[in-house]
Amino acid sequence: MVRADLRKREHPRLSVFPAVFSAAILASCIGLGSIGLGSFGHGSFEVGWLGLDSAFAAENSSAAPSAPAADGADVKIKEREQRLRELQGVEQSLQQSDAERQKIENEIAALKADREKLRHDLVAAADKVRALEERASDAEARLAKEVAQEQALHASLEGRRELIGHVLAALQRIGGKPPPAVIVSAQDILVAVRASMSLGAVLPQLRDEARTLAADLADLVHLRQSIVAERDGLNSDLAELRDGRTRLSALVEARQASLASDELALGEAAKHAAALAQRAKNLRDFLASLDNDIAQTEKRAAEDRKAAEALAISTQNSFTAASLKEPARLSPKVNFAEARGLLPLPVAGSIFRDYGEPDEVTGQARGVSIATRPGAVVSSPSEGVVAHAGPFRGYGQLLIINAGNGYHIVLAGLGHIGVAAGQPVLAGEPIGAMGDGNLLTTEVAKATTGGPVLYVEFRKDGSAINPGPWWAKTDQRKVRG
Repeated sequence: MVRADLRKREHPRLSVFPAVFSAAILASCIGLGSIGLGSFGHGSFEVGWLGLDSAFAAENSSAAPSAPAADGADVKIKEREQRLRELQGVEQSLQQSDAERQKIENEIAALKADREKLRHDLVAAADKVRALEERASDAEARLAKEVAQEQALHASLEGRRELIGHVLAALQRIGGKPPPAVIVSAQDILVAVRASMSLGAVLPQLRDEARTLAADLADLVHLRQSIVAERDGLNSDLAELRDGRTRLSALVEARQASLASDELALGEAAKHAAALAQRAKNLRDFLASLDNDIAQTEKRAAEDRKAAEALAISTQNSFTAASLKEPARLSPKVNFAEARGLLPLPVAGSIFRDYGEPDEVTGQARGVSIATRPGAVVSSPSEGVVAHAGPFRGYGQLLIINAGNGYHIVLAGLGHIGVAAGQPVLAGEPIGAMGDGNLLTTEVAKATTGGPVLYVEFRKDGSAINPGPWWAKTDQRKVRG
């Protein structure tokens, strides 16, 4: 009878055991997958293995010799209660893990969305600043032309003081009183000349000269009005440009702050690239070294991906904190060779030495030299990955962007670099700014003036190529003005 009762009491334990065993295995999987997270998962890891060990202990104990009936029943009851408590703990841990995992997944998605939006905001802000820079440069050019015309007209009028004196004297004789304060105003002189002509006060032999004088005075008045309006517009554009650059700087700082989790990896890439720069004998060897380094990185990344896929299959529902980081894109999504006629110039300005034109050092220019405004924003002309960012002999501050498939974009002469080696960039994304003067330390892109100059060179498999076919037609028209 006691044995029958014992068998009845054993049945609940036997029915609970598969659930405990399954829950323990699931908890242990979550615990294993949560080790990389640091912030949570350890509790579920310990509870999971505790449940698994206890389950195996229960299995072993069922095969052990039975104690006396009464004592055995008490043991089984206590063991059943213990298993129920363990099951409740496992279920609670599972719920907490699911909630925590969902919270982190949401945070990851929000971070990725925010970072992508920030990068597109950067591109839009850089486009606006560039348009303002171009508009300000055009206004300055028009203003300089109008001032030159004003000076020429003023000099011409200075040579006709005698004629102006005759006209004013005639007007004084007819009116019986002096004219207004004409000496200080071209508009007043024009009014006086026209009044003299309409009253017939000008001698017949001077009428043609008076008409020419009136026309020149009218042009001078119009020019001065235009100059005032042009200056007002330019001042407004410059104020808006300052605001745009301030916003752009804030966005760049926000972008770099959002990449804080990648600083260690980027720092190692920057140190490695700097070491390559010290060993390189020339730019060709330097790029070849970088290509080899990137190939090795791609190989290691492929191996890591395979290992990660195998781990994902073996550990269901696990993920690591590494998912917080945006994966580096060593190969751009856009084929650079197919982007001909689509790329914008990296900076607003005018080309004064194009590819293939005579060059004092190399005979023919291997790149493009662009004269820019001080502080002009420099944007990446293409999608890619920053291969080098920093000083390099003969080129000053040098940026190299790996555009994929053996293509590289070399940018030299910047006053400030806002990206780091290993960092992916979008087409149009700001990567730096020009200084106040020509910062190139080489004759490769020597400027005809002391203003800032950006030197741009496209390379394919280590050799310089003509970038002209890649520029968008609108930019090709602008640069030659």
